[in-house]
Amino acid sequence: MIVTQVRGVKDEKEVEDEKEVEDEKEVEDEKEVEDEKEVEDEKEVEDEKEVEDEERRQRRRPSRQISSPNEKGSGEHQRVALLIAGDGYSATAEDVARLHNDLFINYKRVIPPVYNQTHSVKVALSLFLLMIHDLDMKNQVLTTSGWLNMQWDDEFLTWDPNEYGGVEDITVAQKSVWLPDLLVENTAQNFAELGSDTMLVSIAHTGHMSWEPGILTKTICEVNIGKYPFDFQECEIKFLTWMHTNKTLDVQPGSDYVSLDACIQNGEWDITEALAKPYFYPSTYRPGTAHTGVTFRIALHRKRTFYVLNTIIPVVMLSLLNVLVFLLPASSGEKMALAVTVLLSFTVYLSIISEVMPKTSESISILAVYLTLLLSLSTLSVLSSGVVMNMIHQDETRPIPNYLKGLLCCRMRQIRQRLKIQQRRRQLEHDHSFHNGDFLLMRKRGPPDGTAGSGGEGRKLLEERHPHSHVNHGVLHADGVGSVGGGGIDGGGGVVRVVGLEKDSHQLRAAESSPLFRNDVKDDVDYDVWNYITWLDVGSSIDNLLFWVFLVITVSSTVTVLLLFSY
Repeated sequence: MIVTQVRGVKDEKEVEDEKEVEDEKEVEDEKEVEDEKEVEDEKEVEDEKEVEDEERRQRRRPSRQISSPNEKGSGEHQRVALLIAGDGYSATAEDVARLHNDLFINYKRVIPPVYNQTHSVKVALSLFLLMIHDLDMKNQVLTTSGWLNMQWDDEFLTWDPNEYGGVEDITVAQKSVWLPDLLVENTAQNFAELGSDTMLVSIAHTGHMSWEPGILTKTICEVNIGKYPFDFQECEIKFLTWMHTNKTLDVQPGSDYVSLDACIQNGEWDITEALAKPYFYPSTYRPGTAHTGVTFRIALHRKRTFYVLNTIIPVVMLSLLNVLVFLLPASSGEKMALAVTVLLSFTVYLSIISEVMPKTSESISILAVYLTLLLSLSTLSVLSSGVVMNMIHQDETRPIPNYLKGLLCCRMRQIRQRLKIQQRRRQLEHDHSFHNGDFLLMRKRGPPDGTAGSGGEGRKLLEERHPHSHVNHGVLHADGVGSVGGGGIDGGGGVVRVVGLEKDSHQLRAAESSPLFRNDVKDDVDYDVWNYITWLDVGSSIDNLLFWVFLVITVSSTVTVLLLFSY
């Protein structure tokens, strides 16, 4: 019995185990069925997507249906539809995305884009100039703006357009592809890479790359101020590879000229020439190689109108005023004031020009030299004016040195003429009476020095013609003639004033200025002219001499400077 019971228990356990195994198998079968359904669903979804994509392509591509020539029935199996693609393609976003993934999945932008790494990458560099902003003469910095055009071939970025819906070119961010390491070599600011991460690069299906980064450069430009403001300047913008040598990167000009098609004119400078030349610099870390690049040479010509109107013409006018100082009478108080004013004007113009000039001794401005010369002449004119004014205020009794009298040799004729006119005036005063005036001329002549003579005849003549007149006795030295004094007329060559009579002085002055009057003057009295020279004559002679000296120097220097500017 006991054995029978034990067997029954074992049988129950075996049945239970079998049921559990069967349940597990059923669960596994259900999972497999579900997995198969999921796979089928995924396949269906993919098939649907492929059908939709194919339908879209067929709709966008020009196509036509060609039926079989043996078509007789209406069944679909008797028709053959062929889709013939036209010349144009219309790519989808999926095509472009797939192309990007295929191109850049294994792309390394640090590797030069050639399969044979012993070959160098050929880059063509061109410059499109937009504007010349400024040429800072003092700091010798040229500021320009524009954009570069660089083209090269990337062997790693090529594809067949037919495999990507006809996509022939794409644009990517410049940080995604290999770029030539070009920098502005002669920059006047910090070295910086060209372009920015937001700029794009165009890639053709042949691997041809086009990159056009915008630039705003400040470059060093050695200026020549010799002919300022009629100067010509030649500035350069140098682009050079920084680490790559000619073994890995060869940069050459894409054109012989800088493109000025989009250039905006500058108000101060005209561009006369813009050339592009190849440039290289020996490598400092790899002997035997060189860094390659391009030099863009820009020739500038300054526009002259502003400087002619605001600098050249005023300076020339001031130089003439510098000479006209000596034409003012020596006794004029404005002589010194004019000389000082001209001196200060030259100082102001020289300071203005010095502000814009670079502090260099390699080239000296002709205009600055010219202004310095005029400033020196103006200083001498101030000094000479002070000396002349001091001379004319000397005491009349002080003798004039012989070396100063020697300066009057060229003016002796004028001095003699003046003395003769004075002598003739005294003769007219002696020989004629102006009945309508207040002067009665004595008949007796006197020498030029005004020595007294007998005056009885004169008094008698006065009393006979004007018995009721009162004689104003006094001394008259206007022309160095005789005197009236005491109780009567003592100077034979004197002039007396009759109170109550008015004189027409214009008659006497007209007679003195008449050519007949001057021709009638005779040197009938022998006297020494040197005894009648005054300090005023000496000052006038010095002014006359300095006038011609300054005029010759000013005119010759002005003509010389203008001729130098024209060459």
